[in-house]
Amino acid sequence: MDAFEKIYKELENIRSSRKKGKKQDNLMEVIFYALDQERDEYEFYVDLAKRVESKDLKKRMIKQAKEELLHGQKLLELIKGDCLPEYKKRQQDMPELHVADYAVPAPPKGEKLSYQDALILAIKKEQANLHLYQDLAKISLCPDSRKLFQFLMAQESKHLSSLEKEYDENILKED
Repeated sequence: MDAFEKIYKELENIRSSRKKGKKQDNLMEVIFYALDQERDEYEFYVDLAKRVESKDLKKRMIKQAKEELLHGQKLLELIKGDCLPEYKKRQQDMPELHVADYAVPAPPKGEKLSYQDALILAIKKEQANLHLYQDLAKISLCPDSRKLFQFLMAQESKHLSSLEKEYDENILKED
């Protein structure tokens, strides 16, 4: 069982402990979505690391995968923490977030990606997650969750800059 599987097993226990048939509140839906996105990025970077030839790039992709795993762990800690009851009390005052606003279409399963296409997809994923965490930080009611979302924003921004630099140096240079 990989590290994200352990997070998801714990997450499923949390989901099943919630009342069945009860409508999921918007914030939890968005946090579950964020966890799904972090898992997708983790798997994406692990897969990319397997397919690239450059040892330096392989190391960078493995490092990014580990950071995505850390993001998932932090989001799980938030779900288990003390901030969410405060959100539930004031949910009617919060703007609704729609997960479709942060979705990035994935290529069909099994489709081979060129290095350029993989970088473009990774950039789009990082941009979408950056916007997600910016929006979550804006509506944050709890200082701990705001700090977490700001940390995740900084991480996604760092990933985005790294990928854009990689694109500039290795794709634009070739054109």
